[in-house]
Amino acid sequence: MRRSTGLLLALLVGTAGTTAQGAIYKWTDSQGGVHYSQQPPSGAKAQHMRPAPPPAEDPDTVRSKLKSRVDAMNKQQGAHDKAAKKKQEAAQKKARRDRNCRAAHANLQALTSGGRKRYRMPDGSVSYLSSQQIQSRIKQAREQIANSCGPAKGE
Repeated sequence: MRRSTGLLLALLVGTAGTTAQGAIYKWTDSQGGVHYSQQPPSGAKAQHMRPAPPPAEDPDTVRSKLKSRVDAMNKQQGAHDKAAKKKQEAAQKKARRDRNCRAAHANLQALTSGGRKRYRMPDGSVSYLSSQQIQSRIKQAREQIANSCGPAKGE
């Protein structure tokens, strides 16, 4: 007796969800029109349609989870953009150091190649450097090489 009561209870609980949602029937009439209703038509063959399942989660919960995922993606994209910008700035700094290094080497080469050294003044006139001025500029060129040609500070 108990077993049949439990089986009947399980059967009622199992069908309670479908009756609460209502049955949906689909059929085609003689003119080819498709119809849907909650009652099967008389005299026509109808297909019993399963209703859509209820949402798995509360919409507010889903919305909250989606927002947190979007926020995490935005944070990750921001970090990626920041790293890319830092990498680009480092490449520009290295290119600038390389140009300065080549210029300092060329300057040192010109100063140590011998002969009289001319210097064009801002007004366009030409002045010759004294040996003391040449030595001072050689020292400056070597300092520029030391600052521009080795690894950058912090590398």
